[in-house]
Amino acid sequence: MIVNHTSELYIKKHWVLENPDKTLLKGANHMIPDGCLEVMFVERGEVIISNSRDIERCALGIYVAYQVSDFVNIALKPLTKVHFVKLFPWVNGIISSTSFKKIANKVVPLSQINQTLFLRLSNYNLAEEIEVTVRKLCLFITENVKLYNDFDLIYQSCTKFSSKESDFKKSKKEILSTFKISSKTLENKFKHTIGLSPKQFEIVVRLRAVAEKLKYEKDDCSLTSIAQEFNFFDQAHFIRTFKSFFKLPPGDIDLDKYFISDSKEPFRYYTI
Repeated sequence: MIVNHTSELYIKKHWVLENPDKTLLKGANHMIPDGCLEVMFVERGEVIISNSRDIERCALGIYVAYQVSDFVNIALKPLTKVHFVKLFPWVNGIISSTSFKKIANKVVPLSQINQTLFLRLSNYNLAEEIEVTVRKLCLFITENVKLYNDFDLIYQSCTKFSSKESDFKKSKKEILSTFKISSKTLENKFKHTIGLSPKQFEIVVRLRAVAEKLKYEKDDCSLTSIAQEFNFFDQAHFIRTFKSFFKLPPGDIDLDKYFISDSKEPFRYYTI
Protein backbone atom coordinates (compact mmCIF):
# COMPACT_ATOMS: atom_id res chain seq x y z
CA MET A 1 0.00 0.00 0.00
CA ILE A 2 1.35 3.45 -0.97
CA VAL A 3 0.71 5.99 1.79
CA ASN A 4 0.80 9.72 1.12
CA HIS A 5 2.60 11.15 4.16
CA THR A 6 0.97 14.57 4.59
CA SER A 7 -0.20 16.32 7.77
CA GLU A 8 -3.75 15.11 7.12
CA LEU A 9 -2.50 11.56 7.60
CA TYR A 10 -1.35 12.33 11.12
CA ILE A 11 -3.50 15.13 12.55
CA LYS A 12 -7.22 14.47 12.75
CA LYS A 13 -8.30 17.70 14.41
CA HIS A 14 -7.01 20.84 16.13
CA TRP A 15 -9.54 22.19 18.60
CA VAL A 16 -9.69 24.63 21.49
CA LEU A 17 -11.53 24.93 24.79
CA GLU A 18 -11.57 28.28 26.53
CA ASN A 19 -13.21 29.58 29.69
CA PRO A 20 -13.15 33.40 29.39
CA ASP A 21 -14.95 33.84 32.71
CA LYS A 22 -12.87 35.40 35.49
CA THR A 23 -14.65 33.76 38.41
CA LEU A 24 -16.37 30.47 37.51
CA LEU A 25 -15.08 26.94 37.06
CA LYS A 26 -16.81 25.57 33.98
CA GLY A 27 -17.25 21.96 32.93
CA ALA A 28 -17.59 20.26 29.57
CA ASN A 29 -19.85 17.38 28.70
CA HIS A 30 -18.80 13.77 29.11
CA MET A 31 -16.52 13.01 26.20
CA ILE A 32 -16.69 9.70 24.38
CA PRO A 33 -13.38 7.95 23.66
CA ASP A 34 -12.44 7.50 20.02
CA GLY A 35 -9.13 5.64 20.15
CA CYS A 36 -7.07 8.77 19.44
CA LEU A 37 -4.20 10.41 21.29
CA GLU A 38 -4.51 14.11 22.12
CA VAL A 39 -1.50 16.38 22.55
CA MET A 40 -2.77 19.01 24.96
CA PHE A 41 -1.25 22.50 25.11
CA VAL A 42 -2.39 24.43 28.21
CA GLU A 43 -1.85 28.01 27.11
CA ARG A 44 -3.03 29.53 30.40
CA GLY A 45 -4.95 28.61 33.54
CA GLU A 46 -5.63 25.05 34.61
CA VAL A 47 -7.70 22.21 33.18
CA ILE A 48 -9.07 19.38 35.32
CA ILE A 49 -9.53 16.04 33.55
CA SER A 50 -11.25 13.12 35.24
CA ASN A 51 -12.42 9.66 34.28
CA SER A 52 -13.70 6.67 36.24
CA ARG A 53 -10.35 6.17 37.96
CA ASP A 54 -8.25 9.35 38.06
CA ILE A 55 -8.34 13.13 38.35
CA GLU A 56 -5.53 15.10 36.73
CA ARG A 57 -4.88 18.83 37.13
CA CYS A 58 -2.86 20.30 34.28
CA ALA A 59 -1.44 23.82 34.45
CA LEU A 60 0.68 25.65 31.86
CA GLY A 61 2.53 23.06 29.79
CA ILE A 62 2.28 20.25 27.22
CA TYR A 63 0.63 16.92 27.98
CA VAL A 64 -0.65 13.82 26.23
CA ALA A 65 -4.20 12.75 27.03
CA TYR A 66 -4.88 9.20 25.94
CA GLN A 67 -8.54 8.54 26.72
CA VAL A 68 -8.61 5.53 24.45
CA SER A 69 -11.50 3.58 25.99
CA ASP A 70 -12.87 5.50 29.00
CA PHE A 71 -15.27 8.44 29.15
CA VAL A 72 -13.71 11.68 30.34
CA ASN A 73 -14.93 14.89 31.97
CA ILE A 74 -13.14 18.21 31.46
CA ALA A 75 -13.43 21.31 33.65
CA LEU A 76 -11.70 24.62 33.01
CA LYS A 77 -10.71 27.03 35.75
CA PRO A 78 -11.32 30.76 35.13
CA LEU A 79 -9.43 32.27 32.20
CA THR A 80 -8.16 28.89 31.05
CA LYS A 81 -7.39 28.19 27.41
CA VAL A 82 -6.37 24.77 26.09
CA HIS A 83 -5.43 23.60 22.60
CA PHE A 84 -5.90 19.95 21.69
CA VAL A 85 -4.25 18.31 18.70
CA LYS A 86 -5.98 14.99 18.03
CA LEU A 87 -3.68 12.48 16.34
CA PHE A 88 -4.74 9.41 14.42
CA PRO A 89 -3.96 6.20 16.36
CA TRP A 90 -1.25 5.03 13.95
CA VAL A 91 0.82 8.07 15.01
CA ASN A 92 1.32 6.77 18.57
CA GLY A 93 4.39 4.73 17.68
CA ILE A 94 5.99 7.76 16.00
CA ILE A 95 5.41 9.95 19.05
CA SER A 96 6.94 7.46 21.47
CA SER A 97 8.27 3.93 21.76
CA THR A 98 6.64 3.63 25.18
CA SER A 99 3.94 1.04 25.78
CA PHE A 100 0.67 2.92 25.33
CA LYS A 101 -1.00 0.20 27.35
CA LYS A 102 0.70 1.79 30.38
CA ILE A 103 -0.75 5.25 29.72
CA ALA A 104 -4.15 4.20 28.38
CA ASN A 105 -6.89 6.44 29.84
CA LYS A 106 -4.32 8.68 31.54
CA VAL A 107 -2.99 12.20 31.16
CA VAL A 108 0.79 12.51 31.44
CA PRO A 109 3.34 15.25 30.67
CA LEU A 110 4.70 14.94 27.15
CA SER A 111 8.21 14.90 28.64
CA GLN A 112 7.38 11.57 30.29
CA ILE A 113 7.05 9.76 26.97
CA ASN A 114 9.28 11.84 24.68
CA GLN A 115 11.73 14.31 26.19
CA THR A 116 13.18 15.26 22.80
CA LEU A 117 9.80 16.24 21.36
CA PHE A 118 8.89 18.09 24.55
CA LEU A 119 12.06 20.21 24.39
CA ARG A 120 11.46 20.98 20.72
CA LEU A 121 7.88 22.14 21.32
CA SER A 122 8.50 23.95 24.61
CA ASN A 123 10.83 26.45 22.94
CA TYR A 124 7.78 28.44 21.88
CA ASN A 125 5.43 30.71 23.79
CA LEU A 126 2.11 28.84 23.68
CA ALA A 127 0.07 32.03 23.97
CA GLU A 128 1.78 33.66 21.00
CA GLU A 129 3.08 30.85 18.78
CA ILE A 130 0.64 27.95 19.07
CA GLU A 131 0.37 27.57 15.30
CA VAL A 132 4.16 27.36 15.03
CA THR A 133 4.17 24.75 17.79
CA VAL A 134 1.57 22.62 16.00
CA ARG A 135 3.58 22.83 12.77
CA LYS A 136 6.68 21.72 14.68
CA LEU A 137 4.73 18.75 16.03
CA CYS A 138 3.72 17.74 12.50
CA LEU A 139 7.30 18.22 11.27
CA PHE A 140 8.58 15.94 14.03
CA ILE A 141 6.12 13.24 12.97
CA THR A 142 7.05 13.42 9.28
CA GLU A 143 10.77 13.35 10.15
CA ASN A 144 10.44 10.28 12.36
CA VAL A 145 7.83 8.15 10.58
CA LYS A 146 10.52 6.20 8.70
CA LEU A 147 12.06 5.18 12.03
CA TYR A 148 8.83 3.50 13.08
CA ASN A 149 9.05 0.01 11.59
CA ASP A 150 5.45 -0.97 12.36
CA PHE A 151 3.80 2.08 10.79
CA ASP A 152 2.28 0.22 7.83
CA LEU A 153 1.03 -2.62 10.04
CA ILE A 154 -0.66 -0.32 12.56
CA TYR A 155 -1.95 2.05 9.88
CA GLN A 156 -3.59 -0.70 7.86
CA SER A 157 -4.90 -2.45 10.96
CA CYS A 158 -6.49 0.72 12.37
CA THR A 159 -8.07 1.74 9.08
CA LYS A 160 -9.48 -1.73 8.48
CA PHE A 161 -10.76 -2.22 12.03
CA SER A 162 -12.35 1.24 12.13
CA SER A 163 -14.28 0.86 8.89
CA LYS A 164 -17.98 0.54 9.72
CA GLU A 165 -18.44 -1.94 6.87
CA SER A 166 -15.58 -4.09 8.13
CA ASP A 167 -16.02 -7.69 9.17
CA PHE A 168 -13.53 -7.96 12.04
CA LYS A 169 -12.53 -11.60 11.53
CA LYS A 170 -12.08 -11.11 7.80
CA SER A 171 -10.09 -7.89 8.28
CA LYS A 172 -7.84 -9.50 10.86
CA LYS A 173 -7.21 -12.47 8.58
CA GLU A 174 -6.23 -10.09 5.75
CA ILE A 175 -3.79 -8.25 8.02
CA LEU A 176 -2.16 -11.49 9.16
CA SER A 177 -1.81 -12.64 5.56
CA THR A 178 -0.49 -9.32 4.25
CA PHE A 179 2.20 -8.94 6.91
CA LYS A 180 2.84 -12.67 7.37
CA ILE A 181 2.58 -12.50 11.14
CA SER A 182 0.79 -14.57 13.77
CA SER A 183 -2.32 -13.51 15.61
CA LYS A 184 -0.28 -13.26 18.82
CA THR A 185 2.24 -10.94 17.18
CA LEU A 186 -0.52 -8.66 15.94
CA GLU A 187 -2.15 -8.61 19.37
CA ASN A 188 1.14 -7.76 21.10
CA LYS A 189 2.15 -5.03 18.66
CA PHE A 190 -1.34 -3.52 18.67
CA LYS A 191 -1.59 -3.50 22.48
CA HIS A 192 1.86 -1.92 22.74
CA THR A 193 1.08 0.87 20.27
CA ILE A 194 -2.67 1.40 20.82
CA GLY A 195 -3.12 0.17 24.37
CA LEU A 196 -6.03 -2.07 23.42
CA SER A 197 -6.48 -5.35 21.62
CA PRO A 198 -7.60 -5.07 17.98
CA LYS A 199 -11.11 -6.19 18.95
CA GLN A 200 -11.37 -3.69 21.79
CA PHE A 201 -10.22 -0.91 19.48
CA GLU A 202 -12.74 -1.93 16.82
CA ILE A 203 -15.61 -1.80 19.35
CA VAL A 204 -14.59 1.62 20.75
CA VAL A 205 -14.27 3.22 17.31
CA ARG A 206 -17.46 1.65 15.99
CA LEU A 207 -19.54 2.74 18.99
CA ARG A 208 -18.13 6.25 18.81
CA ALA A 209 -19.29 6.41 15.18
CA VAL A 210 -22.69 5.01 16.19
CA ALA A 211 -23.04 7.71 18.86
CA GLU A 212 -22.30 10.41 16.28
CA LYS A 213 -24.89 8.90 13.96
CA LEU A 214 -27.53 8.89 16.70
CA LYS A 215 -26.65 12.43 17.74
CA TYR A 216 -26.61 14.13 14.34
CA GLU A 217 -28.84 11.90 12.18
CA LYS A 218 -31.28 10.45 14.70
CA ASP A 219 -34.39 11.42 12.72
CA ASP A 220 -33.09 9.68 9.60
CA CYS A 221 -32.24 6.28 11.03
CA SER A 222 -33.70 3.36 12.97
CA LEU A 223 -31.92 0.95 15.30
CA THR A 224 -32.31 -1.76 12.68
CA SER A 225 -30.72 0.38 9.98
CA ILE A 226 -27.85 1.33 12.30
CA ALA A 227 -27.25 -2.33 13.14
CA GLN A 228 -27.02 -3.07 9.42
CA GLU A 229 -24.92 -0.02 8.54
CA PHE A 230 -22.32 -0.72 11.24
CA ASN A 231 -22.20 -4.45 10.58
CA PHE A 232 -23.73 -5.76 13.81
CA PHE A 233 -25.20 -9.24 13.57
CA ASP A 234 -28.69 -7.91 14.23
CA GLN A 235 -30.51 -5.22 16.23
CA ALA A 236 -30.31 -7.22 19.47
CA HIS A 237 -26.54 -7.59 19.06
CA PHE A 238 -26.22 -3.84 18.47
CA ILE A 239 -28.27 -2.95 21.57
CA ARG A 240 -26.29 -5.35 23.79
CA THR A 241 -22.96 -3.97 22.59
CA PHE A 242 -24.12 -0.37 22.94
CA LYS A 243 -25.47 -0.96 26.44
CA SER A 244 -22.29 -2.68 27.62
CA PHE A 245 -20.33 0.45 26.64
CA PHE A 246 -22.70 3.31 27.48
CA LYS A 247 -24.51 1.52 30.36
CA LEU A 248 -27.82 2.52 28.75
CA PRO A 249 -29.70 1.28 25.68
CA PRO A 250 -29.63 3.53 22.58
CA GLY A 251 -33.20 4.73 23.12
CA ASP A 252 -32.56 5.98 26.66
CA ILE A 253 -29.27 7.82 26.32
CA ASP A 254 -29.11 11.62 26.13
CA LEU A 255 -26.29 12.21 23.68
CA ASP A 256 -26.46 15.98 24.20
CA LYS A 257 -24.44 15.25 27.35
CA TYR A 258 -21.64 13.72 25.32
CA PHE A 259 -21.01 16.22 22.52
CA ILE A 260 -19.99 19.86 22.46
CA SER A 261 -22.11 21.04 19.61
CA ASP A 262 -23.46 24.58 19.91
CA SER A 263 -22.85 28.12 21.10
CA LYS A 264 -24.98 27.61 24.21
CA GLU A 265 -22.14 25.70 25.86
CA PRO A 266 -20.76 27.48 28.98
CA PHE A 267 -17.34 28.00 27.42
CA ARG A 268 -15.86 28.70 24.02
CA TYR A 269 -15.24 25.71 21.77
CA TYR A 270 -13.93 25.86 18.26
CA THR A 271 -11.90 23.92 15.76
CA ILE A 272 -8.94 25.23 13.78
